[in-house]
Amino acid sequence: MYAASKRSLEILAEHLRLEIEPFGVRVLSVVTGAVKSNGQTYFGDWSLPDDSIYKHIEEIIHQRACGIDGAEREPTIKYANNVVEDIIGGATGKVWRGARAGSVKFGSTYLPQTLMVCHTYLDHTRKALMRLRIRAFAKVLVLTRSRKLVNEGA
Repeated sequence: MYAASKRSLEILAEHLRLEIEPFGVRVLSVVTGAVKSNGQTYFGDWSLPDDSIYKHIEEIIHQRACGIDGAEREPTIKYANNVVEDIIGGATGKVWRGARAGSVKFGSTYLPQTLMVCHTYLDHTRKALMRLRIRAFAKVLVLTRSRKLVNEGA
């Protein structure tokens, strides 16, 4: 949902830019990559509920939220300066700022989506959900077969 809402805002900003630019109003959408921030300091005692479907990747989520997953992050001041330069310089449309933003831009533009998702926590979750669905389906089959045997024997 988080990624979908971010993408929705990008689309909204682009349409807004096209509609109001003829009136002299500039619209700039900043797509942010990894940035070091104080927001990463609030997750020390964070945990998922025991019955969460994401429980199996809790440590990955925790490390990412805390900024201790080994990923490069751009210093906040550098990110802010780049964005201010874009605004003062008259940029419109979309700019990509932050660590790895350029790589994500390239990947999301030119590579198949499956390459962008594989080896991420999203891929692990998808596989875990598939295993849960298969187990649930197998239980339904067993119950259906058991009921059929009981009904045939009666």
